[in-house]
Amino acid sequence: MCFFFVSSCFAGVNPTLNVHQGEIQSPHLAMAIECWSEDGEKVEGESGELVCVKPFPSMPVSFWNDPNGEKYHRAYFDKFPGEHFPMKFFL
Repeated sequence: MCFFFVSSCFAGVNPTLNVHQGEIQSPHLAMAIECWSEDGEKVEGESGELVCVKPFPSMPVSFWNDPNGEKYHRAYFDKFPGEHFPMKFFL
């Protein structure tokens, strides 16, 4: 699954939980993530976009060669204003 490779900093292994085939165990510490529809609504049990609803410790704060932050905001905040959208797809 592409999700495991691309989004492993958001969710993954948790040694305190059981492992279920085809599922990710839990969000990593300090990661407030949700799955949202294209309309910006939280969804469960279906495919959607990975959205970080709170800032996290390793969150990038800028891009190189982007002095006014335009590329940074376009990359992470344009799709769902006010929310960090790392451009991933939950399967």
